[in-house]
Amino acid sequence: MSGNNGHQPQPEQVDNFDDWKDAILPTLVAAHDVAEKKRQEAETGPHRPEWQKVTENTVSIRFTDCDPLGHLNNGRYIDYFINGRDFQMDQYYGVHLAKHKVKTNETYVVKRHQIAYVRPALLRERVLIRAMLLGFGDDWTFVESQMLDEHGQTIKALLWSEFSYINTKNGRRLRQPEWIMEILRTTVNPVESYLQHDFEGRLSEVQRLLRNQGK
Repeated sequence: MSGNNGHQPQPEQVDNFDDWKDAILPTLVAAHDVAEKKRQEAETGPHRPEWQKVTENTVSIRFTDCDPLGHLNNGRYIDYFINGRDFQMDQYYGVHLAKHKVKTNETYVVKRHQIAYVRPALLRERVLIRAMLLGFGDDWTFVESQMLDEHGQTIKALLWSEFSYINTKNGRRLRQPEWIMEILRTTVNPVESYLQHDFEGRLSEVQRLLRNQGK
């Protein structure tokens, strides 16, 4: 015969349902807020009110990108600029271009470049890639990129690039998504020399700004 005289143990009773509800409600609300934020980001992209107009990252000049003299090959400067812009779009604005392309079949392609080589970048030297958006339209962006020494005091190259936004399946240009347009509207910085289509003037301006910065 069992020692409990056939009586089964009873589950612990909740003394006050309202107390239990009040205790768990903040957790449920927080979980709902997180889920809602993820849903909105999936639809519109991440929102970062601290979006910066100037973006930067540093990289080292690789051996395979240099000529026999240990200088960065002229054709490779643009690769460093493009890779820098791709990295910065992800890190600063949450725009992962490779994932975006896979998800939407939409991406950016280069329409034109204009570049000035000022000083050589050397093998294993760390350089600073700095970029800013000079202009944009429904289906295009215009970006300035600078390659500087690691401390941002001396310019090595200046690049102006125009990109078209296209459908990768048919190659046709199309309007950029609204969440990207919001980033562009917030971060655009149309310097005077860009408005005047004066690339050489912009190069002189950047060099002057860097000299004054060092004083």
